[in-house]
Amino acid sequence: KGQVDLARTRALYTGTDGGYVVVNHVGHKGGIVPGRDVAAVLSRVENALAAERDGQGRPLVTRFIRRDSAEARGLGIGGPRAGDLYLDLQPGYLFDAEVGAAPVVSRVEAGRAGHVFDPRRPDMRAFMLLAGPGVRRGVELPPVTNADLAPTVARLLGIPAPAHATGTAIKAALADEE
Repeated sequence: KGQVDLARTRALYTGTDGGYVVVNHVGHKGGIVPGRDVAAVLSRVENALAAERDGQGRPLVTRFIRRDSAEARGLGIGGPRAGDLYLDLQPGYLFDAEVGAAPVVSRVEAGRAGHVFDPRRPDMRAFMLLAGPGVRRGVELPPVTNADLAPTVARLLGIPAPAHATGTAIKAALADEE
């Protein structure tokens, strides 16, 4: 009927606020997967998605990042609302979270990025310009992440970084780091 039946669903993709898979484990309201089976469910999802190819035979999913991995922690992934498995797609593709017979992955215009991608990808780099007291003048910043913005602004304001911040102050941008 166009809706997910959680009583029969072991894992689901959510594209609403990120590109990740959530295992419907017993810790969730109405969850059905026992904790001991979570890793096996994630492996089945990875295997199924790894088999999907584009028209040129390239894998559609290019990276799998499990929530409990060191890589995920390094990216600031985690917390009570985090997914269990994060996915990165071949450039030019997006997941479609609609339920139905349509393709799960769709081709999109070149250069389009979104929150569903690995932030280390070159096409995920953001435009950042800093100016004002405490900012070093005339410096071209190295690649930074959006997670570094709040700690940098906090440092410029002379206040502690937000407790939930996962990034670090962009030292190359700070005059007091010369």
